[in-house]
Amino acid sequence: MKGGYAMAIEEVISLRVEGDLKRRVDEVARHTGRSKAWVIRKAVDLYLEDIEDIEMSEQRLADPKDNVISSDELMSRL
Repeated sequence: MKGGYAMAIEEVISLRVEGDLKRRVDEVARHTGRSKAWVIRKAVDLYLEDIEDIEMSEQRLADPKDNVISSDELMSRL
């Protein structure tokens, strides 16, 4: 361990992207001062978090024991 933190083991993933997507990644990297690799890692991480949230929501909605209320009922409680 270096500095009290476990070092993460990075693995390589290769992918092909269309020109417009590459241009957008390049542009975000340039504007933020981050590397293209950082931008792609962040984008994948955020996307996976969204997918995991959606999956959890779908599971909760399918659970008959879970107490689900409508948005109207929620607003009336506020």
